[in-house]
Amino acid sequence: MSELSLPEPDENALAHSQRVADAVASKIEQHGPLPFAEYMHLVLYGGGLGYYVSGNETFGATGDFVTAPETSPLFGHCLAHQIMEVLTEVPGDVLEIGAGSGVLALTLLLTLREEQQLPGRYLILEPSAVLQSRQAILLRQILPEDVFERVLWVSALPEQFEGVVIANEVLDAMPVEQFQLDPTTGEITQVYVTLSDKGLVTVNDSPQPGLLAAVEHIRTTSQLDWSPGFRSEVNLHITGWIAALGASLKRGLVLLLDYGAPRAELYGPARYEGTLRCFYRHRVHGDALLYPGLQDVTADVDFTAIAEATVPAGLDLHGYTSQAAFLLNTGLLDFSDSAEHMKEADRLKVSQEIQRLTSPEAMGERFQVMGLSRGLDIELAGFAGPDYTRRL
Repeated sequence: MSELSLPEPDENALAHSQRVADAVASKIEQHGPLPFAEYMHLVLYGGGLGYYVSGNETFGATGDFVTAPETSPLFGHCLAHQIMEVLTEVPGDVLEIGAGSGVLALTLLLTLREEQQLPGRYLILEPSAVLQSRQAILLRQILPEDVFERVLWVSALPEQFEGVVIANEVLDAMPVEQFQLDPTTGEITQVYVTLSDKGLVTVNDSPQPGLLAAVEHIRTTSQLDWSPGFRSEVNLHITGWIAALGASLKRGLVLLLDYGAPRAELYGPARYEGTLRCFYRHRVHGDALLYPGLQDVTADVDFTAIAEATVPAGLDLHGYTSQAAFLLNTGLLDFSDSAEHMKEADRLKVSQEIQRLTSPEAMGERFQVMGLSRGLDIELAGFAGPDYTRRL
């Protein structure tokens, strides 16, 4: 066991992790200390070795973490009801960004088929070839042929898209920069990854201009007075990513589902050490340099930054609420009512799934839902209330 009391990887996994560490070390030797976001990109997506592209099992009970679609099909059933509401108004396609295990796509398509409201196409934008293959195997095995024929993997956002875009736990997997206020001077420093005689280590140094501007903007807009030593993260890719969605979406809805908070909460005193964390075999810890390539590295989403990015992207902020509220608004309790007619074991299972999806201590409040739209002038059930936009 490691000093963090984590399960020890087997020999093959350790060898893989060493290859990832060697690739990082080689980059440092060539270019000097790496900004943390560059390190995070390498260990998650780099060179066929990163966590999400290497073929390691990541999702579900045999992986490192469980997402809402794996927690319960009820999540997908509720999401399908919101999709149907939009497709009635905007007949078109569904695009899922980062489809993970493929379970959400499967649940959505089966539910939409049962409700006789399938999209024209179900597009999947998945950067990992390994995950594409696993998604295809799952969907081909279970979906009726006429439904599977609607599934298409794409390599980029489509032009002039109409319909519904889904991004469930996508933004939290984007590389982030880390910053810290110097414990003595209070000046903003940036976290880099470099080499020592003990291997990979982090060091603080002068911030790059882009990070410095972003941190100053966060501090100004959140009106927070950070104390020396405060440490947190910034996703410098959000504005560009939302701009790309805005360029793609002709009419319809973008649903962003992720863990995070409005800016004033995310960077408040309760988050003095930031939100960066790692998932390894269903354990959570804070050492991002441990077992590179074998663990997920993630950080909470700044939903205020998304809202700000909608303006230059030409998108409307259609709604913002908690996952619990969104699911309850889209019919989650209907499944609880139907469970009354189930066997006791099945009824208990449904009750436990609903509890996990909605409990504030589990996914209910930690996960939040934001809708961005263009040309969609209808009230959406999922955002009927409570309205969190005032907190942004």
